[in-house]
Amino acid sequence: MRLFKSIFKIMSILPFMLVSCQRQMTYEVSGATDTIQFKYARLISIVRNNDIYVATIKNPWDTTQILHRYCLRQRGDTVASPLQVRSNSVPTPLPQATQITIPLRNVVISSAVYCALWKELGAEASVKGICDTQYLMSKYWRDALSGKSVRDMGSSLNVDVERLMSVHCDAILMSPFNKATYGAIEKTEIPIIECADYMETSPLARAEWMRFYGLLSGRQREADSLFRCTEAAYMALKNKVAQTSVRPTVFMDLMYSGTWYQPGANSTTGRMIADAGGQYVFADYAQSGSVPLSFESVFKKAHDAQFWFVRSNEPEGMTYSLMKRLNEKYSFFDAWKKRRIWLCNLSREAFFEEVPFHPERLLRDYITILHPELIQGQRSTTYYKAMQ
Repeated sequence: MRLFKSIFKIMSILPFMLVSCQRQMTYEVSGATDTIQFKYARLISIVRNNDIYVATIKNPWDTTQILHRYCLRQRGDTVASPLQVRSNSVPTPLPQATQITIPLRNVVISSAVYCALWKELGAEASVKGICDTQYLMSKYWRDALSGKSVRDMGSSLNVDVERLMSVHCDAILMSPFNKATYGAIEKTEIPIIECADYMETSPLARAEWMRFYGLLSGRQREADSLFRCTEAAYMALKNKVAQTSVRPTVFMDLMYSGTWYQPGANSTTGRMIADAGGQYVFADYAQSGSVPLSFESVFKKAHDAQFWFVRSNEPEGMTYSLMKRLNEKYSFFDAWKKRRIWLCNLSREAFFEEVPFHPERLLRDYITILHPELIQGQRSTTYYKAMQ
């Protein structure tokens, strides 16, 4: 529970200053550049001319605005300022962009979410530092930290700037927040890559950002191939339930500090429940993020829901009896009475490291639980287990 509370705190803090760009230059790009097509992602676009890429990230909180723009150039290229990406048409000016040299040789990652992806792409040697290491489940990365080949950079909300400077990193990957500032990091002039993938509104949209990270890490081909496999597996599972008329009702998680956060229907979780053939009881909340609710509001809609998915990090493991001790009112829900609660133990499962870029694994869990008759062969689940 403490882990989930900490992670939620990190993902919900909203500082009150605007981000400033690092190593900014004015760039120009022609309208005739090649566009790298994103099939699902809506918050990122990339255009290419020769070996130069311009990546534009929309502001998730106001998509009419730009959160950040990057000019990515291959290592060893000589670039004048202002840069012009030339073609047969007249170049048009772009707003300031942050210059990044790719592939990144030394990178600091502020979230465990990206560690598993970097290793899967074969770019793990470029990772020199990680924040929030207490959330890492991977033995590989824990061993790297123990062996000092990778440094612990402290909290992502308060990065150890002295350590950050000591690894001479090319960039640091950070999760942006609405009107966020990155404090002392901005004064170092180390480029901050704002990873807004978590604000996408579908599982495949978020996963597709691996193509951007593949470009940054010099593993573009591997990332494109990995995404194609992820998409194919996800869509094959989704199509299994497309025609089923049975839609079990579902709700999520537990109260924390007097508030019960339920994913909005247009969040990646809300969309995945629908893709798994579930009827999400909060489908009328159209938000793409979490919705803060009272116990009474949740009980009114979810008291007779058929399935309850809980993520928790209780040291001794969450159980029905412990849930009742935490809040006797949990036992009033039908899912508690009928023993239809499924638990993801965050202290044992690499949920946050794996699911963002492998949503097909979580989708299979949901379908196995909600529609076991549709899963052939082995019906074991990866992250969620029947609570005891």
